[in-house]
Amino acid sequence: MSPQKSSVPGRRVALQWLAAVPTVALMAPAPQARAQSAFDKVFEAVDANQAATVRALLARGIDVNTTDKDGNTLLARAAQHGHRDVFNVLMAAGARLETRNRFGETPLMYAALGGSEGIVRELLGRRVRINTDEPAWTAMHYAALRGHDGVLALLLDAGADINAASDNGTTPLMMAASEGRADAVALLLRRGADATRTTDAGRTAAAWARSAGQQRIAEMIEAAPRR
Repeated sequence: MSPQKSSVPGRRVALQWLAAVPTVALMAPAPQARAQSAFDKVFEAVDANQAATVRALLARGIDVNTTDKDGNTLLARAAQHGHRDVFNVLMAAGARLETRNRFGETPLMYAALGGSEGIVRELLGRRVRINTDEPAWTAMHYAALRGHDGVLALLLDAGADINAASDNGTTPLMMAASEGRADAVALLLRRGADATRTTDAGRTAAAWARSAGQQRIAEMIEAAPRR
């Protein structure tokens, strides 16, 4: 089911993981057929968490930083699926940690979307970037969207901006509220999220909760102490 912008403030089509066919460079006909098969196989192996197969394909010359048609690296796909075995193989092979796909998403953002706490912890330990210099989507938004409390806590402990705003003013609290993630909303409020923030259209997190039929969450937000 495709995400609808009307149902969640600023949600993007990129949040839906695409099972994309990877692209390859032009080459002579016979080698191209062999390379395409190898590329297909490495993406399939990553998605199936087949670490031994991934290791073997990398040894045969597959670029560890190759991407699918949307710019997702092997590492990003492993992170989103929470496939730690493959993730470790890719890390050991020198995978780049912060390559963005065509939507601007990083492996950390996909790990947050998938609720992969171990991978999030590993990436944070490598000091990947958490916050942005200007309004943009962050791992906080993606963790809040799915209600991954453990990931939210890890990100906040590492210095994530709890009130990070996307390009239309959407905050993690709004994402959690609009999706009915009561535990995530409670955690964010407890950790200091600003419930008075509004999107560019002037809507608060409580307003988003109420429009999604989440009356209890709307009341929880409105009852939170103003900071």
